[in-house]
Amino acid sequence: MTDSQPRILFLSLSDDAGCERIVSHMAGRGAACAVMARPGSVAARPGGVTRRFALPGRGGPLAAAFGLSRRLEAAATSFAADAVVPLDDFAAATLRDIALAPRTGAGLRALLARSLGDPAHYRTSGSRDLLIVAAASLGIRTPRQARAEDLDGARAAGAAIGYPLMMKREATCGGAGVALVRTEPDLAAAFGPAARRARAKRAGRRLFGFRPVSQSAPITLQAHVAGRLALRTVACRDGRVLAGMSFAAERLNPPVTGSSTVVRPLVHPEIEAAASRLVAALGCSGFVSFDFIVADDGAAYLIEMNARPVGSGHLGPLFGHDVYGAWLSGFPGFRDAAPPPPDATAPRAVALFPKEMLRDPESPDLVPGAGLYHDVPWHEPDVVAHYGATLARHHPEAAESLGRRLRLAGRPAVSAPAPRLWPGLAQLVRSKP
Repeated sequence: MTDSQPRILFLSLSDDAGCERIVSHMAGRGAACAVMARPGSVAARPGGVTRRFALPGRGGPLAAAFGLSRRLEAAATSFAADAVVPLDDFAAATLRDIALAPRTGAGLRALLARSLGDPAHYRTSGSRDLLIVAAASLGIRTPRQARAEDLDGARAAGAAIGYPLMMKREATCGGAGVALVRTEPDLAAAFGPAARRARAKRAGRRLFGFRPVSQSAPITLQAHVAGRLALRTVACRDGRVLAGMSFAAERLNPPVTGSSTVVRPLVHPEIEAAASRLVAALGCSGFVSFDFIVADDGAAYLIEMNARPVGSGHLGPLFGHDVYGAWLSGFPGFRDAAPPPPDATAPRAVALFPKEMLRDPESPDLVPGAGLYHDVPWHEPDVVAHYGATLARHHPEAAESLGRRLRLAGRPAVSAPAPRLWPGLAQLVRSKP
């Protein structure tokens, strides 16, 4: 670590698959990277991590977040962090809670504002409901939606919006807390459990000293837009987009409400303009991502914002968009250790590791060819080993198929230690085709 290296402190609470790629990529570009996470977290496994700050291992993410403000302040001071980057939605929400808490020290509050952007808009960025309201006020295309306090209100909203529709719980992100509701009886059956979970989560946040993300109704009903999921991830500073990359999702897990497992590059001016407009309005800094549905006629409807980086951002250089490099270049004295090659051959689509393997070990998108690229991080053997164990637990019957798929994904040209997978898969990966 040198004086010119930006010092980035990453926070992981729920240990999302793919979050380690963000850390690994920035370390490879020359940043000094520290990770605050629970023991065994994949986020702390990349070889370029220079410091690790352990959070409590028992009790799950909520227990790890309890008392986090003091631990975060101590870690940021010890590491002399220039910025804090959340690696999952719960981490993003918790950092914003800490920034708004009256007892948070001025130094940590200032660090979080530099890292995340204008605190005046944290509640909007963390609310499914308020975000869409804000976007619509900016003239951004959004689905019709309505808040629902109770079942009668939900029925009235459903009748006004029309079926099918999406039912979304507040204080959730991504596919968690989202359900596709096709009929009024389906809505009646699903609303009660969803509302109880939303209120229980709000009560739990209060119990642990966190404020509610917003005062909105616990449930939002949103018109279902037929089309393809698309996302745009951007690096930004003080409300200005520095660089961005858009992808269209070719496969989701689970279907409809899940996260993308295979993506392809996308050029869509409406998406790019909408993202830039929201970043400016919310005064964002760091990294944010936006989800859209692109309808058959090409119109893009904003459906969600993730106030954090996503695991596909490191793919940008393959397509000429250097999201992380653009952000790091804003730190004084930064020297890029590994700028992306200017003439790299771009694949048609990318299968995300391990997500597509978890979805289907026999997926045709795991076979190289026809412009497909399987994004296995062979330069991070400990990460591959970690996911190897995860794959074995999820698909114990498919060890031979998984080994064949990994072998076909290829190995790096440089020498690297062989990842320690479970024995059957490791033998298949090492064997010659």
